[in-house]
Amino acid sequence: MDRLGTLKRGLLIFPSPVNTIVGIENAEKIYKAAKLPKSFVSLGDADHLVSRPKDAQFLGHVLSVWVRYYVVPPAT
Repeated sequence: MDRLGTLKRGLLIFPSPVNTIVGIENAEKIYKAAKLPKSFVSLGDADHLVSRPKDAQFLGHVLSVWVRYYVVPPAT
């Protein structure tokens, strides 16, 4: 957790409140420890492995937009 405060990268967290493998409280702790830029996007009722196509498509879409905004430098 201490290292999250010194991370010099964007952080995107995709928790699911119904995940029985890793509780959402873990995502909350990570989010609170991290500095900006950071985002917390709930996966609703997705399982831990994001096995349903609709959940995987949602995650992929959000991830691709987020990466373009926070990771890929803008074209000059």
